[in-house]
Amino acid sequence: MEFKRFVGALGSFAQVSRFKHVHVQHCTYFGRMFELTIDPPISWRHHAFSSPARDSIPLSGATRRVSHVEDVWTQMQPSGPIIAIDSFYGALPSDRNPIHMADRPLKRYIFASDFDQTLTFNDSGYVLAELVGIPTEEFERKAKGMAQINLVQQGAELAYLLLHDPEFKAKVRKEHLREVGKRIRLKGEIQLLYQILKGGIDGHEFDFYVLSAAPVEVIHSALEGIVPEDHIFGTEFLYKATGEIDRIVRATAGYGKVAVLDRLLEQQVAGPDHVIYTGDGSSDIHVMLHINARDGLTIAVSESPNVSQIAKRTVLSTSALAVLAPILEEVAGWERYRIRSFFETNGMLIQDWQRVRTDWLTLRTLTTEPAAKEPTA
Repeated sequence: MEFKRFVGALGSFAQVSRFKHVHVQHCTYFGRMFELTIDPPISWRHHAFSSPARDSIPLSGATRRVSHVEDVWTQMQPSGPIIAIDSFYGALPSDRNPIHMADRPLKRYIFASDFDQTLTFNDSGYVLAELVGIPTEEFERKAKGMAQINLVQQGAELAYLLLHDPEFKAKVRKEHLREVGKRIRLKGEIQLLYQILKGGIDGHEFDFYVLSAAPVEVIHSALEGIVPEDHIFGTEFLYKATGEIDRIVRATAGYGKVAVLDRLLEQQVAGPDHVIYTGDGSSDIHVMLHINARDGLTIAVSESPNVSQIAKRTVLSTSALAVLAPILEEVAGWERYRIRSFFETNGMLIQDWQRVRTDWLTLRTLTTEPAAKEPTA
């Protein structure tokens, strides 16, 4: 892992600096040291984070040991092609599929978002209940009851009701779920957010995914033409010939989101610290804790104490595009003036940007027991 990080850093530097002629002739890894042989002659300025010393070192077929994978090269004048190091013992021969690092994206990230009340203004369960004629109060009573007995993963209450509650089971069919997707009110600029992230920002490439406990038919219908279906993971059902729900195949709720995210990391070959997740409620707690523990970025889009105390950043807005602000700050390292300019370039004006810290306190009067009286003689 250390070796791969080092090689990635070297390739990333070459892209940033637009140097396309550095040839790493040999690299040997042992312990926490890397031994490099670089040819042809180049001059570089080396700076290790652990030391303020800087020096310019001419190299010509010379060997230099580097003890920190975070070392940065800030000045080069090279004259040969970049060859990727593909083993601990040296570069691949030029006739064995050499990889040009400068052609690779700098940094690849997974951006994953919840659906209900993260990309929408309301919950799909309420829209479904209204559509099939179940009173809102009755749906709330049943959903809260499911949550209180902890019988299902947090966020999967609707899926359980659809499968086991007689009233929902009798009334809800697949076409009702798709109709909910058409009726649910989406936040603004979701498509613009998808396009910006897909296009990449300042050398950072983002793969946009939706991870939600909502029925997958609802999400597909709501985000049709915006997010590809193979980038959407929701609760999946099998249906009987009559259209009635037969059973649950998979519920993307609670720890289920962690499982999906880990599979995506394996498929995309991305590091766990290259994950951004945004959500609003209790079903996002597991995945946010998981991402925080692995140095990813978590963003809450509500003031709910369930997630705002866990997420690294909180953003409140009627526009889905607002999550770009903490991404540009935390990931790309941009200042506010540059973020404002970026939004304006994409046709959006940041009219108001307030940053506050919220402390959640519950206070009550302190009661003390009266001191016992001493017995009198």
